Amino acid sequence: IIHELAHIISYDEPFDASDSANTECHEYFEIHGCPTQDSYLGMFTDEFWRKADLERAIRFSNSADAYEEAADYYDSHGTLYVTDYAAIGPEEDFSESFMYFVLDISVPRDTDAKEKKDFFAEFSELVLVRKEILSGL
Repeated sequence: IIHELAHIISYDEPFDASDSANTECHEYFEIHGCPTQDSYLGMFTDEFWRKADLERAIRFSNSADAYEEAADYYDSHGTLYVTDYAAIGPEEDFSESFMYFVLDISVPRDTDAKEKKDFFAEFSELVLVRKEILSGL
C-alpha cells in the first residue's frame, strides 16, 4: 500500500515549490506521462536518473521480460537501487525508495540507494506523511 501511495504522491509538488512547468520531457515520460520539474518525481528523476538510465527503462518497458531484465541489471548494479523492482523505471524507483523511507528499511551507507531513501527526508510534508502512516500501523 505504501508503494502504491508513493505513485500518487510522486506527481505532487512540495508545498513550497514554484509553479514552473517542465519544458522538456524525455521520451520515456512521453510514454508514461511527463511530471513537472517541481514534482517529487521530477526532482527525483533529475537527481538520480541519467539519460542512459531512462533509455534502459524504455527498453525494459518494451520487453516482455522486463522484470527479469531489471533483476539481472540489479544484480550488477544493486547499490543504485533499494530493490530489483526499482530498476525498472523512475516511477518504481521512486515508489520503492519511498517505501524504504517510510518503513526505515536499512540500505548500505554511501550508496545511491541510501541517497534515494534519504531524498524524502528533505521534505517536511513527506516526513509528516511517514509519521501518519506509521501511527496507523
